[in-house]
Amino acid sequence: MKKILTLISAIFSLCIFCASSCIKHTIQPVQEVPIGEQTLAATKETFQGRWKLHYSMGGYTGIVRVDYPNTILFFTTTDSLYRWDIGTQTINSPVTYAYEHVYISNYSTYMLNIANPNNRMHALQVAYSKKGDTLILVEPHINPEKYYLTKQ
Repeated sequence: MKKILTLISAIFSLCIFCASSCIKHTIQPVQEVPIGEQTLAATKETFQGRWKLHYSMGGYTGIVRVDYPNTILFFTTTDSLYRWDIGTQTINSPVTYAYEHVYISNYSTYMLNIANPNNRMHALQVAYSKKGDTLILVEPHINPEKYYLTKQ
């Protein structure tokens, strides 16, 4: 009986050791420093240009990740948004800017209002954080999805 308990204990210890020594791949988080309140001109300037959408993360659990391997967003100087997914245009929409409250950071600023989001993105987006050529768009409500983009 002692031999069986010793064997079971050794197997259990080996399983715990193996499970704890596995290589874990973690996603390096992007440093998120909120942009804060912006003027309308500064908000438009932040959005303008061609952006590659890499992934979104968030939702109710905060950890739902959706990858976008071939998605491009283009914000024009004439207040329009174009989106291409895998070479197919999925959004061709005028945009307006609305001054709204950003719940996750507790400030108010101008945010993008997409007239025809086509169920691809939430209609309201905030330029939440920008560092170098990386921009994080966020939905301005509780449990938002964040979209991670880089300038093209």
